[in-house]
Amino acid sequence: MLAGLVCASAMADETVSIGGSRAVLIKPKAPHASVILMPGGDGNIRPGDQGDIHGLTGNQLVRTRHAYAARGLAVLVVDAGTDLNSAVHIWPPSSGQ
Repeated sequence: MLAGLVCASAMADETVSIGGSRAVLIKPKAPHASVILMPGGDGNIRPGDQGDIHGLTGNQLVRTRHAYAARGLAVLVVDAGTDLNSAVHIWPPSSGQ
């Protein structure tokens, strides 16, 4: 459990733009798969400038996003209104980025 927390804290969340919307990306050094998380409710995660999330902080997907990354998954948490077609077409992040 501690190794997962150390690994998760070593990864930086970043805010990325997808088709005019903002989303939060967490990318381990060598991801072996990727997942796009779409929180429910109104879907407004309100991403900040540094990969921080200001909305839906109690949502299960938002709360557990680092657990996915700690297991080697590249994680994209999308905000309401994100064009999922654009997200899928630029996903997964290419290795070496």
